[in-house]
Amino acid sequence: MTQAEEVRPSSIFDIRSGTIQSGDTVIVYQSRDNLTAIVVTPGQQLNTRYGEFPHSDMIDIPFGSKCPSRKGNGFTYLLRPTPELWTLALPHRTQILYHPDISFVTSQLNIKPGSYVIEAGTGSGSFSHSIARTIGPGGKLFSFEFHEERHTKAAAEFQAHGLLSSVGGPIQLAHRNVIRDGFGDLDVKVDSVFLDLPAPWDALEESKRVMNRSQLSRICCFSPCIEQVQKTCQTLESLGFSDIIMFETLVRTHEPVSLTMPKVDDAVRRIKEVEMKKQARRERQISESKQRRQVTQKPSSPKPASDERNTKRGLDGADATEEPELKKPREEKCNGSPVCAKSEEMDTIMVEDIKPVVTETDQALPEVQQTVMLETSKPAGMTRGHTSFLTFAVLLPLPKP
Repeated sequence: MTQAEEVRPSSIFDIRSGTIQSGDTVIVYQSRDNLTAIVVTPGQQLNTRYGEFPHSDMIDIPFGSKCPSRKGNGFTYLLRPTPELWTLALPHRTQILYHPDISFVTSQLNIKPGSYVIEAGTGSGSFSHSIARTIGPGGKLFSFEFHEERHTKAAAEFQAHGLLSSVGGPIQLAHRNVIRDGFGDLDVKVDSVFLDLPAPWDALEESKRVMNRSQLSRICCFSPCIEQVQKTCQTLESLGFSDIIMFETLVRTHEPVSLTMPKVDDAVRRIKEVEMKKQARRERQISESKQRRQVTQKPSSPKPASDERNTKRGLDGADATEEPELKKPREEKCNGSPVCAKSEEMDTIMVEDIKPVVTETDQALPEVQQTVMLETSKPAGMTRGHTSFLTFAVLLPLPKP
């Protein structure tokens, strides 16, 4: 056995040397929504919209490097494979689980290193890759797929990634219809079960049979429709499961943005402009109102002075005596008082004539015109919507004899 074979990792997710070698699986990151998984093979090349990338140019460069195209007019990034990146780059054979759902299921089912897990519905293997990393070499994932072609492709993929049990990995894959034939004779009892099936209620009784009753065991059913959830909950309750609850995982993506904060002088100038526009609008409205009144007002002959007192209040004796008092000019009320004279003087002062008092300290301060940037975020224009409903339940351990 050579030295290279001795240090070669057991799976693509194991820690390895920092440089890319021939035969390594690499995630080619072209954009946020465009990732490709390749196996580095000398003599081959990757053709993208950003140019041609020979595999031989990728060898011996560190993971995460920026790799230029052959002509130098484009580039891409070469990333180390992880379950998160593999989910975004894998070939889709079915609808897959993404990591907002996968991470939540892993947490709720209490999957940890050394756990024994059943997965019914292998599909494209997104969930399988993530659970294989979580349980590690001490755990085991029993994965079942009823579709023969998908089973064959998944087996080849798991073997190439070092995850299949035949090459020392934690995944034991079987081609089996679990609704009709069950899970078979397993050598161990499992800690948790994940059902991604069209009719998960038909596999609940078989799931209960293989769950570890010496401890708290958990189950999760992945169902796109609420009608499936209703029937699943009814069956779970009839079989003695407890703590039945359903979740829907929704993600709202935010994008970082930089905002330029306005300067104080600019803000003051804009406020003054707004106030000037408001004042001009008020004056225009007053002028138009006066013009309309002048047009609609009819000419009338002057009335005697004695009638002016009686037009509003009538010929009431008390009002007749008080009316002249109300009509007295302001000067007569003041009677030469200095306070009233000062009040009249202040009434003539316009707001625009009032200027701020500038002190010597203010004059000494330099004018600062520095642009202030604010880092914030905004919701993305496109976001992922509903995927499925996650129904969880707990199977209590049997009482000890």
